[in-house]
Amino acid sequence: METKNDLNASTELTSKVQVFRDAARNCAMCMLENASYIQKELVNVRMTDEMRTKVSEVCDSMIGTKHDVIHELFELDDLLAEGATTSRILQKINMTMRCIFDDIRVLRPTALALEEESEQDNTYDPANLLVGESTNNILNAFLDAHNTAQACSE
Repeated sequence: METKNDLNASTELTSKVQVFRDAARNCAMCMLENASYIQKELVNVRMTDEMRTKVSEVCDSMIGTKHDVIHELFELDDLLAEGATTSRILQKINMTMRCIFDDIRVLRPTALALEEESEQDNTYDPANLLVGESTNNILNAFLDAHNTAQACSE
């Protein structure tokens, strides 16, 4: 028999998870939109072939990750609907964040390497701006998702 405290805790967790879902979905969409934009503009900016390959690969990965994250969020919805334990819900949230973070940990060093190339050769500045601004957009969305994920376990 659920007590009033159990119901309040369950309602509070559900509310936090809904905020997380929105933030994670926003992050996935931000990754998709920025990665697609970078890919579209890559032909218009100068950078080394090696860097172009790295940037293109991380963009491909982020586009794929969007699909993975959305799938994880549907599964999270199912867990909520079936009244899964807090532990299972938090595991799904952590899995979703790992999907996103796997790309972030590649994107950030790639953007920094391009920034270094730009410092050596200012003809790479437009490429640095393109990737740098998109990286910032994605990192901001990631931080929001990360913060809301952490709030779920509090």
